[in-house]
Amino acid sequence: MAAYDSYVWDMTTNTVTPTNTYPMVNADTLQPTGETIAVGLDTHFPRHPNPGSMNVVLAYDPATSTSSPFYSTGDLALFGAKFIQNGERVVYYGFSGSVPRYSYTMVERSGAVVGNLTDPNISDVIGWQDGIIYLSGTPGGSQTLNVLNTRTAGTPPSAVWSSAPGVPPLQFLETPSNMNSTGPFTAWNHLAGSVSLPPAPPPSGPATALSVRLMASCGGKSITKASWDIQARVRAAPIGSIQLDMVCHSRPASQ
Repeated sequence: MAAYDSYVWDMTTNTVTPTNTYPMVNADTLQPTGETIAVGLDTHFPRHPNPGSMNVVLAYDPATSTSSPFYSTGDLALFGAKFIQNGERVVYYGFSGSVPRYSYTMVERSGAVVGNLTDPNISDVIGWQDGIIYLSGTPGGSQTLNVLNTRTAGTPPSAVWSSAPGVPPLQFLETPSNMNSTGPFTAWNHLAGSVSLPPAPPPSGPATALSVRLMASCGGKSITKASWDIQARVRAAPIGSIQLDMVCHSRPASQ
């Protein structure tokens, strides 16, 4: 199972702990439960031919500290996934052509497909208590805020607002009231033959050496010769701690 290294920095105890909660940067957490979904690569399943494509959607269970695939597809190069409908369902997205125009598909926790978002110009999506909200619009035109209630099959989306033409791209920000359910939810599907990410190893020690540790290795590769770039992303985590997602990119030899 392909995954990035990620860590939690607990500011109260000043320790850094490895975690597999966020195996990829494009992950989404349901704050009331601590569950996280992300896309990943499992070579046991068909994969889209686009280079670097992901093919499974992973669900992280805080009760077991493991991430397991619950859905797979080789029809798209997966890019991300988000909780919708108060955490009861998931929307995943990706592209199938050389130009990354995303397609969006809604699925149950059981892995059953609910349906697709048919708007071809979606730029961002976010879940809410009764479904999904998305922005759509063509380049240089206005952007429209659409609300879709997914609890009633066949309900069309409602356009509730449109921007002025030519405004910069808009994006959603998650708020605690977007989705507030703690369940009970349908159990996550577990794909037969899939590989799960096991619980992360024990804490890695005091955070005073954080910069040294992060720059000492990345995915098991030494970066002492500055051959790797590191991107650290701060994420929501329990009070008193910070979630760091670390992504490594190789630099050209000339650098």
